[in-house]
Amino acid sequence: MVSKIRRGLKIRRSITTKILIIVVVTSILAAGLNLFLVNFRLTKVIDSSQYSVYSEKINPILALLAGKAKRLAATGLSENYKDAFQNSVIQVLRQVYYKAADQWGYPFIVDGDGAVLMHPVLAQGPPPPWSAAYVAEILRIKNGDFNYTDAAGVQKWVIFRHFPEWNWFVGYAVPLDVKYAGVRRLRNSIALITAVIALLTIVVLSLIIGRIARPVKSLTAASRAMADGDLEYPIDVKSEDEIGVLAGAFSAMRRVIHEKISALANSEERFRILFNNISNAVFLHDSKGRILDVNNTMTELFSVSREEIIGMDILNHFSGPGNPVDTLADIWKRIMAGESATLEWNARKPHSGECFPVDVRLKSVTFDGEVLVLATIRDLTAQKKAEEQLLKEKSFTEAILDTLPGILYVCDDGGRLVRWNNSFAEQTGLSREKILRVFPADWFAEKDKPVIVQALRDVKEGEVSVEAEIQYQSGPVPYHLTVRMISMDERDYMIWVGLDLTERRKLEAELVQAQKMEAIGTLAGGIAHDFNNILFAIIGYTELAQSDMEDRQRLENDLDGILKGAVRARDLVRQILTFSRKSVQEKQPLQMSLIVKEALKLLRSSLPTTIAIKQNIVSDAYVLADPTQIHQIVMNLCTNAYHAMLESGGILGVALKEVEFSTVSYVPGLELPPGRYLRLEVSDTGIGMDEATKTKIFEPYFTTREKGEGTGLGLAVVHGIVDSHQGQINIYSEPGKGTTCRIYFPVAAAGNTISGTPQDEKPPAGGSETVMVVDDEEAIVDMIRKALTRYGYKVITFTNAAQALQEFLKQPENYDLVLTDMTMPSLTGAQLAGKIMEIRPELPIILCTGHSDLVNRETALAMGIKEYCEKPMNLNNLAGKVRAALDKVKQDG
Repeated sequence: MVSKIRRGLKIRRSITTKILIIVVVTSILAAGLNLFLVNFRLTKVIDSSQYSVYSEKINPILALLAGKAKRLAATGLSENYKDAFQNSVIQVLRQVYYKAADQWGYPFIVDGDGAVLMHPVLAQGPPPPWSAAYVAEILRIKNGDFNYTDAAGVQKWVIFRHFPEWNWFVGYAVPLDVKYAGVRRLRNSIALITAVIALLTIVVLSLIIGRIARPVKSLTAASRAMADGDLEYPIDVKSEDEIGVLAGAFSAMRRVIHEKISALANSEERFRILFNNISNAVFLHDSKGRILDVNNTMTELFSVSREEIIGMDILNHFSGPGNPVDTLADIWKRIMAGESATLEWNARKPHSGECFPVDVRLKSVTFDGEVLVLATIRDLTAQKKAEEQLLKEKSFTEAILDTLPGILYVCDDGGRLVRWNNSFAEQTGLSREKILRVFPADWFAEKDKPVIVQALRDVKEGEVSVEAEIQYQSGPVPYHLTVRMISMDERDYMIWVGLDLTERRKLEAELVQAQKMEAIGTLAGGIAHDFNNILFAIIGYTELAQSDMEDRQRLENDLDGILKGAVRARDLVRQILTFSRKSVQEKQPLQMSLIVKEALKLLRSSLPTTIAIKQNIVSDAYVLADPTQIHQIVMNLCTNAYHAMLESGGILGVALKEVEFSTVSYVPGLELPPGRYLRLEVSDTGIGMDEATKTKIFEPYFTTREKGEGTGLGLAVVHGIVDSHQGQINIYSEPGKGTTCRIYFPVAAAGNTISGTPQDEKPPAGGSETVMVVDDEEAIVDMIRKALTRYGYKVITFTNAAQALQEFLKQPENYDLVLTDMTMPSLTGAQLAGKIMEIRPELPIILCTGHSDLVNRETALAMGIKEYCEKPMNLNNLAGKVRAALDKVKQDG
């Protein structure tokens, strides 16, 4: 039964059936329309003919009534016999018309009052109940016809005429079936003929359509077979008409489709292979998050089979805790709008519940008119672990860099900072934004910028080390900087590592000072010997002067001896102060021979008689050096030589000679560039050193002396001083053969020398100005008063600085110059000068001192003091300074 229905459905779905149905329906509609039109037209014709026919049937009755009415009127008895006469007429009419009544109709008469006078039913009894409405319609129309339905449900048609003489209505009633019987017969005949014609048409069309439908069926079967995947189904169409052309085109199309399907199958296979072998998980889901397709990596990553995962919901099955739902909603809107999105997600395996981080990339695609989402997932577990490890390593590295004692910063190839440690940031005192806006080269002091520029050039050849000062907001800080170039990500970077030399230089200065004190301790005996000799001469000449008061010539000679002894004592004190002072002097062109001779003069009296000094100073060349540090070198080397010969005695040799190298020097262990050098050589004939000792002699605190006899800093300090003067040192020694130390200094242009012998000036001119002299030593105040008075000055003296200030405040305009000592109780000379300059800034002040750690020439001049003098001094020189200061004020003012 089901198969029959299916076959029937298939038939109804065929083209032939559709054509037949169309033809049949069209024929039926055409026939029906034709019958309708024929029926309508015939009805009109019959209505007209029937009206005439039945009007003719009424006419005899009207003629009869007209004759009867005329006869009644002729008798003149119409008023008396009218009713009886009319009844008789009705009876006649009934007998005439109802004896042999027409089976298809009957006549009737209704008077003007609505009474039915003649009707077939009157013979059986009273009129029917519908007669009132029936009669009312007749009375309303008077002349005409209409249709109605009687009590038996029969549809009828009546036609009637008004007889005005008696106000009667004469009509004829006919059933509609009788009226339209001819139309019905004609209509049935036409319908029969139309049906026959339609049937014949269907048969003919069926034959024609069947002939056309056979190749179409073949094509349809081939199409169904193709739809089922059978592209080899035979097509039995051999005609050359349009169907044959269609069949040929269909075969060609099927062949092309076969080729396309084969290519598509191959392409799909390749795509599936690639899809399933992508290292990242890929899946496709619809707009509701239901998964439609996945690759093998997806199933492996989430530990589910392909069959399980298809249809699963992304958010419910694969989303772990902590994911931002609000963010996902925004991203989802963007994807549906056609944008792409990337986010990190906490994924979850459906079965185990294990969560792990992933990178998700989403993109909308349109397939078959539906918007789908293509997602790519990359497992970030290994990456996160690596990042955590890198972060730990980075934090560890940064912690190490930030705890380094020095600074570290990295510049790119454009000179901009890209990295630095905390020490550098703290030293600069700048924010990150300000640090990034400054070029590191701009931080260095002007005097060191040439060194930095040269380092930037040399760093391309390898690691470079320089010493330079960086100008921080808090002030300059010296650094030992190491620069190295590295390449990373196709860019060059310079790594700067700097060690703060502030503490080191401070320690070096303290070590140098300690060495000086050690050398002075060594020389103490010789100094005491010289001072005793000087004092002996001063005392002796003074006693002679007292005894020779009457002999002027002898007195002058005695006083001259006293003066010479005092000058020798002054020079000895200056040598000791120069050697022991902590301040660092600037390098200047220096005639080294003078410093060497001065040092040897100081050493001579301190050495035992078992040690002889042999000097060979043959060069007066100049070097760019600090005289105090050169003095320190000579003293340290000679002190070491003295200790090497302390027990056995020997010869201390000191030589100063100029040498020149036209090529790189041949001196063992040294590489001296070509040029002129001044070589200082200090040798001894002492115990010497073995190779093991020679390798350590420049190490700080290394000494061969007994405990408590030396600091072990002598040669370390010497090596540092030589390096700072761009020199080089070489030491040769053998056990039992003594030691020779040679130092090479680059020769410089000639300049002012440092001499230990003061040059006395000629007596200066005097003056009449008022000079205030302040000193806590009465003898000195009295001496200066007498000396300046001889030059014509008015001198007012004070031995108390506070009292002098009070007197000055009373009459500040009475004084033309102030000469004050530095070290005084209650108020120092610098403090006194400061208070005086607050009142009279233009007043010249001369500051004198025997020795002070609080002030020197530079600081005194910086305060506004006009001149600085060191005691003791030549009185002529002092008077000259007073005159020069007074004249300078006059010139300026």
